[in-house]
Amino acid sequence: TRAKEFYIKALTLDPDDFTANYMLGSLLDQTGQLDEAKIYLERVTRIKPTLKLEFYPVAHAWEMLGDKEKALFYYRKALELNPESDRIKQKVTGLENQLRPQISPSAPPR
Repeated sequence: TRAKEFYIKALTLDPDDFTANYMLGSLLDQTGQLDEAKIYLERVTRIKPTLKLEFYPVAHAWEMLGDKEKALFYYRKALELNPESDRIKQKVTGLENQLRPQISPSAPPR
């Protein structure tokens, strides 16, 4: 696609470009090209977010890479900076529910 070509061209100019890595990784993830997406998403996760808008993409990258605990950490950071965001609240709640140990009535708590 043209978007993919654009992001690849941007990354030839600056391989560490946060936005281009995130957008290309997301695009590849959405089209099922998971191995290729992983390359770009991992670049995003190596960046220490400093700007308010960077915490959500880093969290989302970790989520797409399958690390729910790291994703939750960064979603919580994003929520601290943007406490009114319903989208981030939903992400935090959803991951907390997924990570919460399932307690069956017959099993003692751990």
